Amino acid sequence: MGTSFVVQLARGTSGSGTAFIGSEQDHAAAGARFGVSPVWVTPDLGDLSVNINAIAMEDGVVVSCPSVQLAGLSMLCSQRGMYCGNDFVAARDLPAATVGDVVEQTASIGRWLTSLGFRGLYGLDFVLDTSSSKAYAVDLNPRWQGSTAPLTLAEYKAGRLPLAVADMAWRMGALGETEVLRLQDEFSRPVRASHISLRCRASGWSEVAGNLRPGVYSRDLAFVRPGLRLNDLERPDELLVTGGVPRPGARMGPKAHALRVASEQQVLDVGRLRPLPWSEAAARMLYQALALKPVQEEAAR
Repeated sequence: MGTSFVVQLARGTSGSGTAFIGSEQDHAAAGARFGVSPVWVTPDLGDLSVNINAIAMEDGVVVSCPSVQLAGLSMLCSQRGMYCGNDFVAARDLPAATVGDVVEQTASIGRWLTSLGFRGLYGLDFVLDTSSSKAYAVDLNPRWQGSTAPLTLAEYKAGRLPLAVADMAWRMGALGETEVLRLQDEFSRPVRASHISLRCRASGWSEVAGNLRPGVYSRDLAFVRPGLRLNDLERPDELLVTGGVPRPGARMGPKAHALRVASEQQVLDVGRLRPLPWSEAAARMLYQALALKPVQEEAAR
């Protein structure tokens, strides 16, 4: 057709309902994969994506600060379109006009959700057209997102009322809607947080041969202390290894989530759309520590 484009099912997770079409072979593979299901077709604008959280209430909407959504990072065994983390620090490198547009669209969509009877926390993914800095909403999540927990922990560490906690307090009647709406400026303030999700390789089963402990680590992956939350980090260059760290002998299927690494450091170079060297080194050392060994699928069963 002379151009590349994206097809997407109405529902999916971590890229399961998305296919990128750049050749006849890609088109045939997507057809075999999706069958006769209706799909949304859109131009392929690239890999720069923004995610945001918000609350739709009776008479208004409050919107959080955005994050750059991490997807398709090969260092994490993630295929294109597959979610693998969020970088709130990198969002500071986005044009102010783009961030403003994302916030405005999020609020507008929230008012539309309210008109349909929806109340509560929701989120949106946007794809950014780097040639024009325009933002296009591509995915609506009327629920907690992968970014919601790290945002909550970062707001808590900063001494602020987290957006998700405000949602629960409003639902329980502990906070009035007017009180929540008055906190919009606080919710929109940036936070220092990022997290990446390591996955198993795309094909075949793996067995964990290493013995990696959850907790706080130095940048060179030396264990420092036990820890479970972002609040347990005491230095800017420390890492928190968490998210269900698998034990030795655990067997994991293709693309399975292995663990999560949280920090207060920027992961992605927004201009080059490449991970910063420290994050690549950390991912490499963590995979070495996990020591994933391929096993036969029959044996894995």
